[in-house]
Amino acid sequence: GDTDPYQLDLSYSLDAYQYNNLQPLQAIGTSNIPNKLLKPLLSSDYELGLEMEFLNNRLGFEATYYNKQIVNDIVRTAVSSSTGYSTAILNVGKMGNSGIEILLKGTPVKTMDFSWDIVATYSKNNNEVIALGDGTKGAPIQLATSKSGNASVQLIEGLRYGAIYGFSYQRDSATGRKVYNTTGIPVVNSKASLLGYGTYNQLFGFSNTFTYKNISLYVFFDAKFGASIYSETNATAYKNGKHMSTLEGRKDGLVGDGVNQSGGENTVKVAPTSISSYYNAIGSISEQFVYDASFVKLREMAIRYRFAPGILKKIGFNNAAISLVARNLLTVYKDKNLENVDPESNTAANNQQGIERLTYPTTRNIGVTIKFGF
Repeated sequence: GDTDPYQLDLSYSLDAYQYNNLQPLQAIGTSNIPNKLLKPLLSSDYELGLEMEFLNNRLGFEATYYNKQIVNDIVRTAVSSSTGYSTAILNVGKMGNSGIEILLKGTPVKTMDFSWDIVATYSKNNNEVIALGDGTKGAPIQLATSKSGNASVQLIEGLRYGAIYGFSYQRDSATGRKVYNTTGIPVVNSKASLLGYGTYNQLFGFSNTFTYKNISLYVFFDAKFGASIYSETNATAYKNGKHMSTLEGRKDGLVGDGVNQSGGENTVKVAPTSISSYYNAIGSISEQFVYDASFVKLREMAIRYRFAPGILKKIGFNNAAISLVARNLLTVYKDKNLENVDPESNTAANNQQGIERLTYPTTRNIGVTIKFGF
C-alpha cells in the first residue's frame, strides 16, 4: 500500500533531556528503519463489468470481474528490538489480485406512502504473493509477530498475503490425534507451520431501507469470511490460569485425549499440583489459539425523519433531516470457540492483520445527526 512521507532517511527530534540543562539534545525520531532504495508501487489492472436494470428500475444488478497486478508494493516488516527499531519499510516484488464483485438491488414493495429497498453486495478476492523481489532470496518477509514470539504474520511466495505461522500440536500420523509425552504434556512441533491467513477474501453486505412518508428505517448487516486470527489474549489467559478452560483438572487432575509417543493410548494423569505447568505449556502452542475470524454483524441501524418542505421554506431551508444512528450493535455470528475476543481485533491497524493481543472490542456508537440544505 501507500506510505507516509519522510521514509527515505532518518528523521530527528529534540529530546526531553538537555546537556548541562542548557543545550537541547537530539534523538532519532522514528521507530522505523528508512529505505533509501524505496520505489513507488506500480499497478496494472483491467475490469469487465455489466450493469442492468429491470421493471422500471425496481430490480437491478451489477457484476464486475477484475485482475490487478501490483509491482513494488510497500510494506512494513517487523524487526528485532535489539536493532533499536520496531519496523523496516521495503518493497514486495509482485502481488496479484483477481476476483468478482456483485451488487443486487431491488424494491419489493412500493406504494404512494411506503417503500422497501434492498441492496446486497458480495465480493471474492483471490490473492497471491507472486514474488518477494530482489534481496530476499526467497526468504519470507515478516510483517508482524506476537509478543511471545509464538506466532507471526508473513509474506511467502506462492501463498496469500498475510500468512499466519506458528507452532502446532504434534499429531499421530495414522489417527491425527495429539501426542503426549511421559509427563502427560502435549508435544509441540519444533518448526512453525502455516495456520491460516490474516486477511479476509470474501465480503458480504445486506441492507434494508423501509420508508413511510417522511420516516425511514435503515438496517445494514456486514459479514466477512476467509480469515483467521491468533489470539494472544487467550494464550496469555491460559498461561496465567485466567481462562475458563483452565478450571478443568484443578481438583482431580486430567488425562489428555490422545496417544503417547509410542502410539498407544495416553494414560498419564496430570496431577492437580502440576496443572499450571500443563496449561502453561498449552499457552505456547499457537495452533490452540488460532480461530476462524469469520463473522456476521448488525453493523448499523438508523432512523431518519425528513421535515416537510413547506415548513422549511418559511425559515430559509430547502431540506432538513434528523437521524438517530447506531453502529456495531450486535455480533450475529462468530466462531463459537473464539471467546473473549472480537474477530475484528488486531494488534496493528495497517497491513499486519492476523494477530490480536489484549485489544478492546469494537465500540458501539450511538449518535444523532442533523442535516440542513440551503
